[in-house]
Amino acid sequence: MAKEKEDSIDVEEVVSKTESFLIENQKKLSIVLGAVLGIVAIYMLYTVFYADPREEDAGQAIWKAEEYFFMDSLDLALQGDGQYPGFFDIIDNYSGTKAANLSNYYVGVIYMKSGQYEAALDYLGAFSGGDNMVGPTAIGLMGDAHYQLGQPEKAVEYYLKAAGQSKNELTAPRFLKKAGDVFTELNRQEDALKAYERIKYDYPQSSEAQEIDRNIARVSAS
Repeated sequence: MAKEKEDSIDVEEVVSKTESFLIENQKKLSIVLGAVLGIVAIYMLYTVFYADPREEDAGQAIWKAEEYFFMDSLDLALQGDGQYPGFFDIIDNYSGTKAANLSNYYVGVIYMKSGQYEAALDYLGAFSGGDNMVGPTAIGLMGDAHYQLGQPEKAVEYYLKAAGQSKNELTAPRFLKKAGDVFTELNRQEDALKAYERIKYDYPQSSEAQEIDRNIARVSAS
């Protein structure tokens, strides 16, 4: 009984101290609570009345530029046609949106096609995320750009990063193959062998795996 009484007194003391703290700090707590509620309200207003509508506008704006891109009308895709904006306008006017982010990817691809590798790196580097195809492809293209700029060591880093970004049968073995080929050029035969063997054992159904034994044999022999 004494133990129960002691526990009861301890609980009452804690409750009493809590009440005292709340009373003494009521003004400060009200200010903090008000600040938190204010931040939440501002965020909700920003999202509902600015961010979401802007995201929707950007999504509607990009469709024509994408159409021109897939038609290979690259100048119109970049600059727009006077009625619909191009990727440059979307990047400038809708920064922070998914459409602007994706526009960075498209511009990077266009610059790669035209051989403007430094510019391609700028735009591809500004792109982030993407799905299991676009994300690793952007990284792999950065590897291609570095390779074309005479930077094979840097290219390999991006190829391996792209291969690890998404382990699917399409992108991963493609960039592992590129990494292996560049390693071979650099006389890094052991690294090349590792890349080729990853294709053979991790992605046996890929198109790259069908003739990878030749690469493995050549590198092993050397």
